[in-house]
Amino acid sequence: MRSTILVLLAMMLMISACQKKSAEIVVRNPINLERNDELVILDWKQLMPDMELTPSTQINFFDGQQIVPYQILDSQKVAILLDFKPSEQKIVTLTLSDAGSKSIPKRAHAEISVRKGGTFNGEKWVGGQFVSVKHLAVGKEHFAHDELIRYEGPGWESDRIAFRLYLDERNALDVFGKRTKKIILTIVGHDTSKTYHEMNWWGMDILKVGETFGAGSFALYLPGKDFFEKVKAKDLSYQPPDLLAPKAVDSLVCRILEDGPLRAAVEILYKGWEVDGQKINVQARHYIQAGSYLLRHELAVESKSPSGIAFGVMQPKNSKLQSWTDNGYWQNVTGIPSLGGDSLTIFFYFKKPHPVQFMAEKNGNRVAYAAPQARKVMFWSGALWQGNFSGQSFAAVCKTFAEEQSQRLNHPIQVKYKKD
Repeated sequence: MRSTILVLLAMMLMISACQKKSAEIVVRNPINLERNDELVILDWKQLMPDMELTPSTQINFFDGQQIVPYQILDSQKVAILLDFKPSEQKIVTLTLSDAGSKSIPKRAHAEISVRKGGTFNGEKWVGGQFVSVKHLAVGKEHFAHDELIRYEGPGWESDRIAFRLYLDERNALDVFGKRTKKIILTIVGHDTSKTYHEMNWWGMDILKVGETFGAGSFALYLPGKDFFEKVKAKDLSYQPPDLLAPKAVDSLVCRILEDGPLRAAVEILYKGWEVDGQKINVQARHYIQAGSYLLRHELAVESKSPSGIAFGVMQPKNSKLQSWTDNGYWQNVTGIPSLGGDSLTIFFYFKKPHPVQFMAEKNGNRVAYAAPQARKVMFWSGALWQGNFSGQSFAAVCKTFAEEQSQRLNHPIQVKYKKD
């Protein structure tokens, strides 16, 4: 018995000795552009193939002697945040840590908050208090402005900007302009008044969304019989299909996927979205990262759907549209009046190749109509607020921002895992 125990102990020591205690990754900025706050996603199995990754795994990343912020995304992926000089290459070291890693400042946040203990008076919910939850499902009984959900839906923020999506038939994205780098959504809207429509120390709601997509959302559409022929013929008289909002949906299910410190994400499931007499399911995921003014949107429609996906941003009257192609499609809608009395610019971007059939202006929106057979779509949208750039030419700021973001999205940081 004793000999068996000794053998097992010896085997455990041998296994422990064989396990990697550190790993190195070569990361390179492939373009001649300074890039701050680059979120680099790493494959854990490439780093530590013999070690399981869990939320409690104690690790540290170093760039030389400097600690690198990180976030464990799931059992397969971990993200690190780095700054790069033009064309710079870095060697980042991962080490296991029994003592635990140092606290990482929270620069991204996602939440949804629902009223608990209140009552419905026939027009809206009153009383009780708002409680943040990780999962929320609402059915047809929930409607716009019923004050069931704090600031009307889920919110995401970075240290630069904040967004909220109306979790109802509007399905539009609103913008909170921030005057601080602190996380602010946790304090917004608790008093059930509309104080976030007034300037606060942290900022305010700056966008009048109305009946539009706002700062980036989507709808479904039914292609007509002459859809392909008219588009291919570039028939300028062709009227784009109507946008189908989720007005007849059985339920909306919101789930917080990630809550910082470096990236935040929300998933929304549209269950039983009625289109042409059929009920289909749609999945939408939205991501924001530290230091960013942009959201990444990932949309998926189940294969049996008769509809196509339309996505985009608002394009109000008297705004200006700027667009260009650079291995992707950029659209800047400038001159949008801000509720703060100045203006903002909304950005819209998707990469090539992409199943977009054509783009058009529809109902105050700049819309990309994906080909009817497209089941998945990914795009980016975001905003810059003039109030964050006082003393600077806002037009020049927006132009530089769009050009740099295009470069960054089209030339991701290159990662090479160093082998023993």
